[in-house]
Amino acid sequence: MKDIGMFPLNLVLFPGSQFPLHILEEKYINLINECWLKNLEFGVNYSDENGIQDIGCLAKVTKVWNTTS
Repeated sequence: MKDIGMFPLNLVLFPGSQFPLHILEEKYINLINECWLKNLEFGVNYSDENGIQDIGCLAKVTKVWNTTS
């Protein structure tokens, strides 16, 4: 099994869907940058008021619009 970065979100991604992310936390900015530069996938786990759940999927960065310095 390969190691992948995880991004807990309060949403479910469906196959073929696209969802724009506005990322503020540095650890997730770093994750997305690494995935973009190395063409890697990352995991999205559903997260709600009860915490991170055991359901999720793999996602891929397909476009970067804005970056912060």
